Amino acid sequence: MIHFQLPSPLEQLESDFLKQHELEVFVKRDDLIHPVISGNKWRKLKYNIKAAKENGFDQVLTFGGAFSNHIIATATAAKAHGLKSIGVIRGEKPKNWSATLKSCKAAGMELKFVSRAVYKSKADSAFINGLTDAYGESYVIPEGGANEMGRKGCEEIVSELENSFDYLCCSAGTGTTAAGILNSIKENLLVFPALKGGAFLRDEILSNPSLSKKAKIFISN
Repeated sequence: MIHFQLPSPLEQLESDFLKQHELEVFVKRDDLIHPVISGNKWRKLKYNIKAAKENGFDQVLTFGGAFSNHIIATATAAKAHGLKSIGVIRGEKPKNWSATLKSCKAAGMELKFVSRAVYKSKADSAFINGLTDAYGESYVIPEGGANEMGRKGCEEIVSELENSFDYLCCSAGTGTTAAGILNSIKENLLVFPALKGGAFLRDEILSNPSLSKKAKIFISN
């Protein structure tokens, strides 16, 4: 069975700037959870993998790009938990595979390359049904683990914090991690989009029907 360093450590940053402005800044080192399934990847996969096994699935199917951390994390986690994995990869099959794709293949993941135009249908039921018809019944994990199971796992980030803070901060791609954190805090949350034009993340994060409205969220431009 795979080993995770949980809870991940909390480290305080030290600098003259922080001292001058009387600021205390801490970093939650989720990058140390696992060499491959690091950062928020295990947080978002934990309950998805559990749900797949509890519902009798023997394989998971997910989506990502040729350099996707989520794809390799899923391949590694699935193998460790005795599940097969299918990765639907954005873009035509490359002549030279990335290290990520090679590692996914080594972990037993079956890779299906689709055009970028087709990939845009990744959330459409007809497209997903076609994939499960081709590869067999699969537990489908959205790109980046962006679903309720992923949010549930990210709520545990806050439960590991022993101290209280004025603000919590996180970067965001899909908003899944931010939504999980926001649902568990009374502090304010600062979100830094990983992509340009990330203001849309506010609606994505606040669309979670189970979201607590205890805290305020600020999206950086």
